[in-house]
Amino acid sequence: MTPIEKNDLVELKRDVSHELSEGLVGMVLQSDSDGVKVAFPLPGNNVYAQLPREDVKFLVAVNPPED
Repeated sequence: MTPIEKNDLVELKRDVSHELSEGLVGMVLQSDSDGVKVAFPLPGNNVYAQLPREDVKFLVAVNPPED
């Protein structure tokens, strides 16, 4: 299993709410042993969610640009 870290792109594995449905892709803002905080860009605004790791699927690692 690939570890999920800050800036990684993840996909929701299930419906979490009416705004956050299965298959939605977001960027990890914070990752720790309790779960991940993810920002989901939706039309007009971003939606943020604190999720258990089993609710997200790792898609791709995104490395921040170097200065």
